Amino acid sequence: MPKDNDTHKRQRPAGRLPHQEDAQRDDAKHDDDPRSMFEGPGHKIYGLIPVLEALRAGQRAIDSITIAEGARHGRLRDLLALAKQANVPVHRVPRISLDRSLKETMHQGVVARTAAARYRDADELLELVAARVGTE
Repeated sequence: MPKDNDTHKRQRPAGRLPHQEDAQRDDAKHDDDPRSMFEGPGHKIYGLIPVLEALRAGQRAIDSITIAEGARHGRLRDLLALAKQANVPVHRVPRISLDRSLKETMHQGVVARTAAARYRDADELLELVAARVGTE
């Protein structure tokens, strides 16, 4: 079920009937269901370029990235390198599982899950509090 912040919708490929998609999806492994990766607090970023730009910007904490198996794109290498640098775990799942979990969302085979809030360590919090009250 798409969330309020899930704005990109996937359309059925031309010439494919709903029952044909269901039959194809039934052939997929059901134990590779990535739904748990997308549940819980936080937001999702869909698509290769948006996820790549989020990694480059470094403004949002990314909890994990899920990539559809078989996804091939020149920039995917850049995304994997940036994820490794940022210590962001990358999961590969069958594309059919990703499609099933995200239903009508246009994900292009790449989805990032971001933290609900930016976490700070204790020293950083103490510095912020000290700066606000004027004591350092």
